[in-house]
Order: sequence, then C-alpha cells, then structure tokens
Amino acid sequence: MIYLILLNIAIFQGIVLGIVILKSKAFRTKANAYLAYLILVLSFLLTNPALDLGGAYHHFPFLVHIHDVETAFLVPAFLLLFILNKGEHPLKNSKRLIWLFLPFGYAVAIDLFRLFNAITRLYTAPETIAAILDILNTIELVLALVFIPATLGVTYTFLKHITQEKERSWIRILWFLVSFTFFSWVIAILVRLVVVYDISLTMKLTALAVTFFIHWTSYVGLYRLKLLGDRLEIKTVPNGQLIKILGADSVQDVLINKEPFDSNNQYFKKLETLFNEEKIFADHTLDREKVAKELGISSGYLSQIINGVTGDSFSSYLNHYRVEAVKKMILNSEFDNYSLLAIGLESGFTSKTTFHKVFKKHTGMTPRHYREANK
Repeated sequence: MIYLILLNIAIFQGIVLGIVILKSKAFRTKANAYLAYLILVLSFLLTNPALDLGGAYHHFPFLVHIHDVETAFLVPAFLLLFILNKGEHPLKNSKRLIWLFLPFGYAVAIDLFRLFNAITRLYTAPETIAAILDILNTIELVLALVFIPATLGVTYTFLKHITQEKERSWIRILWFLVSFTFFSWVIAILVRLVVVYDISLTMKLTALAVTFFIHWTSYVGLYRLKLLGDRLEIKTVPNGQLIKILGADSVQDVLINKEPFDSNNQYFKKLETLFNEEKIFADHTLDREKVAKELGISSGYLSQIINGVTGDSFSSYLNHYRVEAVKKMILNSEFDNYSLLAIGLESGFTSKTTFHKVFKKHTGMTPRHYREANK
C-alpha cells in the first residue's frame, strides 16, 4: 500500500513538473521542452506498476496494450536531445536526430501487429504467428539492450559542450540518475538470462527512488539556473543606466533631515559616495569592517557617524539602501520579467528569508505585494 501511494505521488509530481516546464514562460526553451517530455515519459512508465498493483489491468485488460510498447526507448532519446540543445554542438540542428525514435517506432509497430491479431483473431496459423512474435520480441529486446546503453554513453560525451559549469554540473547528475536506472535494468535482464531469480521488487524500488531524485534534480537545476540567468541579465544593464534606475540621490534627502553628528564630515560624504554612486551595498559580503577599511577609519567610528547623522545602525543603513535598490528595480518595467529573488540577491541580500524579512520591515509589505501594488 505504501509503495502504491509513493508511486502515485511520483506520477503526479512528474506530470505537474512536466506541465509547469512546458507552460511556464520562465522555462520555455527547446531544451527544457525535451526535459519536460523526459519527465512525462518517466511518469508514464511508473503508471505500469501503479495500474498493476491497483488492479486496473484485471478490470480493464485493454490497458495492458498501452504498456506493451517499450516507451523506455524515448527516455535516452529525450535526454540526448535535452543535453544537445543545452550545449553548442552543431549536431543539435541535424534532421538525422529523428532516427533516435526508430526503436520506439519499431516497438509501436510490434504492438499494433499484436493488437490487430488479438482483435481479428485470425489464428489460421497460430504457431506461425507465435513464432513471428517471438522473433520480433527478441529483436526488440536486443535493440533495447544495445540502443539504450549506447545512446546514454554518447549523450555523456555531449556534456562537455555545455559551457556554463553550474549548468553542466546538475545536468551531469541528471544523466547519472537516468543512466543508473537503465543500466541497472539492462544488467538485471542480462543476469536473468543466465540465472532464474525475481528481482522485480528491487528494480521497482530503485526506479521509484531514482524518479524522485530526477524530479528534484530537474526542479532545483532549472530554478537555480533561471535565478542565475536573471542576475546575469541584470548585470548586463549598462552601469550608467543602472545608476539612473536606482537613483543616486534618492536616499540623501532622507539622511540630511536627521540631526547631524557632523553633516559635513568628510568620511560621511565619502560613505554616501560609495553607496550612492559606486553601489557597494550590492556586494553581499559587505560588512561594517569592509566599509570602515575603505574609508580608512575604525568600525566603531563608522557606527558613530552613521548613528549621529541618520539615527540608524550600520545594518539598518545598509539594508535601507538595498531595499531602495529593490524598489527602484521593481518599479522599472525593464525588470518585470525577472524574479523578485534575483532582484533581491542582485541588490546585496544573501538569502530569500533575509530579503523578505528586511523588505517587509522597511516597507510594511512583501516584495510580491509591493510589485502588485505598484504595477
């Protein structure tokens, strides 16, 4: 019962993830479409044991024919196309890649022949038909034992054409998980040809566990890369334009209304220059000691200056600038397609939790509500 529940969760998880990747504008690329197809096929493969355990085949025998087709042939094909389109290999635009689906087409043809024979019941020569089916099934098995490992092996060689290291790392893990599952299946079949044993339960549990890992790896990999992509695109905005968007003097009017510790203090003026013009607050490793070293004063004296002029601590002063930077980006239409977390990290915040907590403290609302209220 627990196994059946986990199966259904994995199937549902895969279907939802696949549809999200296909429909979401954030992930809509040719490469990600192949990844979505890969995940959906894996989910479909899991429906076989789920239907079997649930008794569906007993009540609806025709469903057996759906899984007679070796849909597993599609997994290495879609994985290869996904990795090819993630890299810069010239083969990714080749029309010859259509041959990757030949083994699946062969499996479909065999199943149609078997189904036609079952429906028409033309058993004029049942022994001959059975012999033909045995030959066809043997060819299909040999094709699976050759095609799947060979395709996965070739796919690995295409990983080097993915230029971005972080992207290549999670895709290599994805390749390993898929390959581990199918190589285990191939080895189990080869051993079973020599030794009679029942390895079905072990294979089912392995496939289920790996499927969860594949879903998780795909989700995390895509999400992190989308976030990284957003930040890289933000960085491509010309420096002068970014300064204009953020507003170099937007915070200064607030600061000068405070009772001055020493409003003409040369270090405070330099501090404002560092924050307003050089945007050092965007450095997520920035702390009081770094700023003090930049100014050539002690960290204690820096705190006194900030508190005397603004009434704030160094942390509040720093976060104020970061929040203002986020607000400027949110209000600028050029950043509408970027995720809020990417904007927050690019403004200097170190995590989603800190970003939301600080932003709400300074504005009274979450970044999402602020974007909705001002758009």
